[in-house]
Amino acid sequence: MSKSPIRKLCEKKLGTKIKPGDQLKYENSGGVFSSIPNSYTYHPTIYIGDDEVVHATTHKNGKTGEIKRNELRTAKLIENAGQNNANNNSDEIVMRACKSIGKTYNYDLTNNNCQHFIDYCFDNGKTNFFVKLSGEGMESGSGYNSGNNDDFSSGCNIF
Repeated sequence: MSKSPIRKLCEKKLGTKIKPGDQLKYENSGGVFSSIPNSYTYHPTIYIGDDEVVHATTHKNGKTGEIKRNELRTAKLIENAGQNNANNNSDEIVMRACKSIGKTYNYDLTNNNCQHFIDYCFDNGKTNFFVKLSGEGMESGSGYNSGNNDDFSSGCNIF
């Protein structure tokens, strides 16, 4: 199977191959740290194949978010962090990410954010991220799902 033009561009920009299960990082020029001079933040995603990534977005209300699937993009793509750990199985990482698409969660800057979602996918689901996620394991009445995709901000200006 040949690589798509967008994947070829991303790999050229990064200087490395992109494989399903890899953590791709995008420059985050917006969000909570944007007003701090010389600050650097990134928005992590998981490449799931077929030129798609999965990542945790944040609602505009800043209190909740949703796991979303988006197309792979070259804009603001800054790093392929790989799979971080030799114990990870790329199929399991992709499965956890894909099973999470569409679920909502309670956002917290320090305890439940986009990087916690990535950690959850990489550590066999041991991270506390999904304790707060709607559906499985979430306390009754504590979830949020507006049903309206217009109230989303990815926390990152590229999605």
